[in-house]
Amino acid sequence: MRNRILDLILACKIKLETRKSNKHAISYKDRVLAIKDDPALKENFTAGEIACSLFNFDLAMKNLTDQEFSDVMDVYESYLFSNQTLELSYEEFLDFCEEIIQKYNAVAPYHKFSGLE
Repeated sequence: MRNRILDLILACKIKLETRKSNKHAISYKDRVLAIKDDPALKENFTAGEIACSLFNFDLAMKNLTDQEFSDVMDVYESYLFSNQTLELSYEEFLDFCEEIIQKYNAVAPYHKFSGLE
């Protein structure tokens, strides 16, 4: 299990580093704030970076059973490795976040690893 976690963390880091190497890249936080501030604006996001932002690894490892953790990781991996890029407005972004949260919540109680408590 630990190797799987490390592989996922490294994959996420590589995707983020690749994105950062683009001189014109805007941070995830800045893109979210931009679409929040301007409802007509759309920004590009990957499904993986959104799924990553909704998942606290430390809390998942601490609060979930082995089976729940494995199931959550399966959901997370499906987004991380999908290579799906989405151009989203703020409302569309929130809808996509809700879709991911519903999938996480279907396999384990989301509040146990969301980091929102």
